[in-house]
Amino acid sequence: MLRRSVQVRLDAQVEDPSAREKFKHKDLRSWVKQNRGELIGAVLTLVQHWFASHCPLFKDRTLGSFERWVQVVGGILGAADIPGFLENRDRFRHDADEEGAAWQSFIIRWAAKSDGAPTGVEELFKIAEAELGPLLGDGNEHSQRTRFGILLKQHRDWVFGEWKLILEDIKDRKNRSRWSLARVPRAIELRAPDPTPAEPMMLQPDYR
Repeated sequence: MLRRSVQVRLDAQVEDPSAREKFKHKDLRSWVKQNRGELIGAVLTLVQHWFASHCPLFKDRTLGSFERWVQVVGGILGAADIPGFLENRDRFRHDADEEGAAWQSFIIRWAAKSDGAPTGVEELFKIAEAELGPLLGDGNEHSQRTRFGILLKQHRDWVFGEWKLILEDIKDRKNRSRWSLARVPRAIELRAPDPTPAEPMMLQPDYR
């Protein structure tokens, strides 16, 4: 999954981005629908400029199995003097490796403590503080608990070594979610449950 990902970093510079109210376009989806002609025209202008520049290919970096996509998309951006394409790739891989190691430690400690039995978020947070600390952010405890809940949902059904992270159907007495670990038939590499995505659609320039 890592090599099929291109990271986009959004920094809202606030503790709770979901509570923001001041946006340039408050209803972004409606604005996009209303201005889709101009937006599509802007994209086509970039592509046309690339053609007019004789379709230069991007060669500074590559992405395994998506080499052609990188060459074309990077070429379009480069022709328009838009910098930064895949520049954060190394940092993204480094961060992802660190995050994976942290999750492995969290799962191992949880499994050792209760053999993965159904457990509430309240108790799991105590383990997360020790093993997932940096991933919980720099906010107050409430913010970190909220972040931890989001992280759990994002990793639902992921497999870590011999354990699969499961969201229980039955909640606790206070209607709070419970999580458990299920042993998989054999230890497999850390992965997400989603099927392998199709290769990004790419343009096929006519070099005639």
